Amino acid sequence: MNRRRLLRTLSLVALASLAARLLSDRIAQAATQDHYVDVDAILDDPEARVGGSPNGDVTIVTFIDYNCPSCKKSDPDLRRFTAADGKIKLIYKD
Repeated sequence: MNRRRLLRTLSLVALASLAARLLSDRIAQAATQDHYVDVDAILDDPEARVGGSPNGDVTIVTFIDYNCPSCKKSDPDLRRFTAADGKIKLIYKD
């Protein structure tokens, strides 16, 4: 693995970690405001596209806007990272 690929992979991992932290903070905030976020509705949405391994031991939910240039640019790296691991379930939410 060359240095550029390693840095890109580490960046994706850091981005996924940040997104998970932000999502958990948002869920906690919503719970304190008498709002309920149905995690099962996000993870088990039959309308959502699923990539990677459907039975993966780790699930990444990516909220994507198909008109967003940053989303378009990061998607191939996220797919490559998911495919390289082989045990990640990737859920796309519009």
